[in-house]
Amino acid sequence: MTVFSAGEEWLLNLLDTVDEGIHAVDMEGVTLVYNRAAGRMDGLKQEDVIGKHVLSVFPSLRSDSSTLLQVLETGTGITNKPQTYTNYLGVKVHTVNTTLPILSGSTVIGALEIAKDLTQLKMLSEQVLSLQAQVVGKRRKSSNAKTVDGLHDSALDGAQALYQFSQILTHDEQLKDMKNRAEMAARTASPILVYGETGTGKELMVQAIHNASPRRQQPFLALNCAALPASLLEGILFGTVRGSFTGAGDREGLFELANGGTLFLDEIQSMPLELQAKLLRVLQEGEILRVGDTRVRRISVRVIVAMNQPPETAVRKGTLRQDLYYRINVVRLDLPPLRARQGDIPLLLQHFLEKWNGRFGLQVEGFDDQVLALFQEYPWPGNVREMENAVEAAMNLVSSGLITRKVLPVQIREYGESGKYGESGKYGESGKYGESGKYGESGKYGEYRGAGGAREQGGVTRNQGDRPDGTSADFWATASSLRNMPLRPYHTDTTTMPEWAELLQSFGMDSFWDTLRTDAESEAQPDFPTMAGAFERIVLIQALNVVGGNVKRAAARLGMPRQTLQYRLKQAGISPHSEN
Repeated sequence: MTVFSAGEEWLLNLLDTVDEGIHAVDMEGVTLVYNRAAGRMDGLKQEDVIGKHVLSVFPSLRSDSSTLLQVLETGTGITNKPQTYTNYLGVKVHTVNTTLPILSGSTVIGALEIAKDLTQLKMLSEQVLSLQAQVVGKRRKSSNAKTVDGLHDSALDGAQALYQFSQILTHDEQLKDMKNRAEMAARTASPILVYGETGTGKELMVQAIHNASPRRQQPFLALNCAALPASLLEGILFGTVRGSFTGAGDREGLFELANGGTLFLDEIQSMPLELQAKLLRVLQEGEILRVGDTRVRRISVRVIVAMNQPPETAVRKGTLRQDLYYRINVVRLDLPPLRARQGDIPLLLQHFLEKWNGRFGLQVEGFDDQVLALFQEYPWPGNVREMENAVEAAMNLVSSGLITRKVLPVQIREYGESGKYGESGKYGESGKYGESGKYGESGKYGEYRGAGGAREQGGVTRNQGDRPDGTSADFWATASSLRNMPLRPYHTDTTTMPEWAELLQSFGMDSFWDTLRTDAESEAQPDFPTMAGAFERIVLIQALNVVGGNVKRAAARLGMPRQTLQYRLKQAGISPHSEN
């Protein structure tokens, strides 16, 4: 029996808490470590394995089929190897194993295997694929069936897009332009790249494209590339043949199931790079190879991909192949965040109100003035999805009348209560929403002790001509002059102040920092909104300055979509020299 020290016992107990199976052997192939997860997968007790040779515990293995013994022999690791086997309890188990040599200097003294149990996930994915195959088969057999508004019966919606362009509600010019582009592109089979933050309606736009296309009677299938491990993703996309890996059978992948229709791949940057190379071949040649197969299959599938981070950033970080980026970026649709289309907020609120009144059988009339004002100011990090969820959550707590702040989700309530400055310059009562439905009684940031030609709102002195975000008219005059300032190189000499530091200093950084460091109560309060705004505007103007005022190039340098930069420039009152 192996005797462990207190430190080793601590380590073994720690390994028993992880979900992955851990199996380690010495140079002779005798098991030293075998945690609970490994025993659960194999249907064995730990004491039946530890201290025994691998082949005596697993008699179905041989020295040339045991990955642990192979690594002991070669000294070379085996990574992400799929394996399917029937354990001692007769349960079929699907794992992905990584086996590594244990080295002392350059000498192999053992081997370690880490097994991730994908049994449940694989079962679910196979069930989904089977259901999709059945639905697609029914759709193709019923190609002559009656349709409603050009779409098949809802019983077949499992392989059919639901949304149309008429359901994309907006008054925003940028989103209208994206809709127009999408409607034009729907006529062809070219790849489309949709970029937008989480919750901006990427899949809604993609489904509308499919339903406006000549392929609308054919399957529409969608896959989130971040939802599955790489070991399953390849088989799900391209299909498998019997014997391609242990336990594999003949199965169509999503590309074959979507043949003639549209395949939507969300979060494409999460797809492993080696699979991105296979996807590139599909786009270029219209051919696929099932995993483990040598037979080439021709397909006709329109591929639409989506990303929730700027594609150029993903290419720069190495999560998206550059060659694939150029191939999918044929038609580009950038969906604006909700904070950039505030004019749509009343329209969307009315839509969601009617939707949930109908679903819940309620008679809620609308939103009170305080809620409407708060919704206009709230930044909506989750975009339209967050707004719909907020309305649904509120309507679970009312049955009629108006929706008030007290039934809103907690993060929105807290933003309204403490996200704006009150009378004393700290978060206070007058900084909350007042009688007018805006901040405080004055309808803006709570007004208090003003003197002379200035008035102090929310702890920040406001002068005639100041902007609503708190930055002064003097700042804007100075910021505008930055356009004509000659660029100077960044100095590594510590005796020379960098240009950006000089600019911040000119906007009062020294006094801001001194006030921030002072712990004592005082009349003066740190004016963070102005300093944050100053820094952002310095960066925006500098980015434009470097590229001669070209918005498109400046956006690329800043790693943001052009439309987002245009919105920020508009908010800041900065006029670029050129849009393209």
